Amino acid sequence: MRKLMTWAFFANLLLLAVAARIQSDIVAVHFTSNGAPDVWASKNVSILVLLAVEVTLFVLLRAVGRLSTRAQGPGNAASQACQRSARLAVLMPQFGFALFVFLFFVGSLTFAANLREAVRLDHTLLLAGTGCYLLYLAFWVVTLARGLKKSR
Repeated sequence: MRKLMTWAFFANLLLLAVAARIQSDIVAVHFTSNGAPDVWASKNVSILVLLAVEVTLFVLLRAVGRLSTRAQGPGNAASQACQRSARLAVLMPQFGFALFVFLFFVGSLTFAANLREAVRLDHTLLLAGTGCYLLYLAFWVVTLARGLKKSR
């Protein structure tokens, strides 16, 4: 799952690179509930902020996964802390993959909106994608809570 998370992260970087080449100098970065843009920013500032956020998230998710994996050392196989770390090592890349897929989805919608003659976000698609992500997030939190509870 770590490889899938990494691929999803790089897909976001590719989307940012394409946006940097194609979009106009001023882009819509926030939209009202009906899809009309209400906040505009410089393309370069927008891309740098998104790049900083996504790289930070990727580094943090990888670090948590690695720390959890390292806590499972050979002599600690039976400890409860080790069992929790093992569950976290499995669940964090799953969360990271879903997060980066969601960010790619939102980025694609925003990119498409900014390419239109009359800038407008497809809020129906955004709501559907956000709903799916939130359902997955709820499932992930319940799975994490159950996994951590079992090892107590």
